Amino acid sequence: MLDLSRGKKLIGTHAISQRDYDVLNNAARESKAAREIAEAEVESARLSESYTRITAPVTGRISRAELTVGNLVAAGIDSPVLASIVALDPLYVAFNADERTYLNYIDKLSNKDKPEVLVGLADEKDYPHKAILHSVDNHLSTETGTIRMRALLDNPSSRLLPGLQARVRLQASKSYTAVMIDQTLIRTDQDRRYVLVVGNNDKVEYRPLELGNRQGKLIVVKKGLNKGDRVISGGAQLVSPGETVVVSKDESPSSKSREGNKSS
Repeated sequence: MLDLSRGKKLIGTHAISQRDYDVLNNAARESKAAREIAEAEVESARLSESYTRITAPVTGRISRAELTVGNLVAAGIDSPVLASIVALDPLYVAFNADERTYLNYIDKLSNKDKPEVLVGLADEKDYPHKAILHSVDNHLSTETGTIRMRALLDNPSSRLLPGLQARVRLQASKSYTAVMIDQTLIRTDQDRRYVLVVGNNDKVEYRPLELGNRQGKLIVVKKGLNKGDRVISGGAQLVSPGETVVVSKDESPSSKSREGNKSS
């Protein structure tokens, strides 16, 4: 380029011939073209080098390497997978619900406060994890009569992994105060459910029950019991309604009906 610049000055004063100037001009063009080719090769090499680093599109946990150093890596659908990655936070909890549950929840999905879904794992007795109902499938299975639902579960510790088996509990209504007793205290009389309680003057009373939903070992009593009623637990088969009994001072907590906050 310096020679061409000098040549422009010399050709202006007729110090060099037009032929010599044309030689300088052509050499400058060839030099510029060679530079552009070199820059393109550098950019191509930089692009190729960038392909050697794969950045995951999601945050999660990567599997073991399927290919080790020395194996040929190629692009294409039929090429072997290098590794797989799964997102861990949040997780989707998929489950099937019956038609009645779907009809109860579909209107609540459009609300700002999404229905809560309680989640328990195989090694957990209760439902310690709280998720939010996220989506519902667009059709009901005619084979099973159920519809697919998904809940969104926060997993900041990354302890939970995709594929784990889980149990779910849906909150069908807002929490309310209910009388609950241990299910083992309930007796059967043909198609009736009842308990024997110690009423006034320590006399045994027969109480037919209208039951609600279960929550662990407890069950909701809609009608038939009030808070504080003394339900006979041990020896109920030895007494009959109307008899007078002696109440033990050492009453177990399960022998009394009690109130609790219930979400059915």
